[in-house]
Amino acid sequence: MPRYAYRCEKCEEVFEAIHSMSFKLEKKNDCTDECQLVKVPANITIIKKETSSGKKKVGEVVQNSIESFKEDLKSQRKDHLNKVYEDND
Repeated sequence: MPRYAYRCEKCEEVFEAIHSMSFKLEKKNDCTDECQLVKVPANITIIKKETSSGKKKVGEVVQNSIESFKEDLKSQRKDHLNKVYEDND
């Protein structure tokens, strides 16, 4: 079943509901009679996997980012290991 996002006009609460396409949600169970629901457009994420014309695959971009983060962590770890701390007794 599809998932829909709604926003209440009166209390401005945003929530999701799962129901069939033909069902029309009038109000949320805990809303008052004055509440009016408005369907909110859903956020859709599309990831394209293009390999032609020199573009990188999604997996390659992720792998390159992971390697870059590992190098940054190694550098930060080395800096912290070489740092001298003093006791303040």
